Amino acid sequence: MGKLAADRFGGAAAKEAFRSDNPLPTALRKYPEAHIRMRDEFSKLMASGMSTFDVRKRVDATLGVEFRSKEPI
Repeated sequence: MGKLAADRFGGAAAKEAFRSDNPLPTALRKYPEAHIRMRDEFSKLMASGMSTFDVRKRVDATLGVEFRSKEPI
């Protein structure tokens, strides 16, 4: 479970989400389902034997375009 910075440091610090003691990027906090889909697709294509370069290009051309069309953070 993520924690808030205020909880971690015992004060009223800015609300910053953490996972495994690492702060989450703003995009991941707002659109976690998009990041999970991109990760799953990347893993599936890598397991199929495609090169890392080709997998990155394909994921960016499909899911990356969809992600960039979302409302800015």
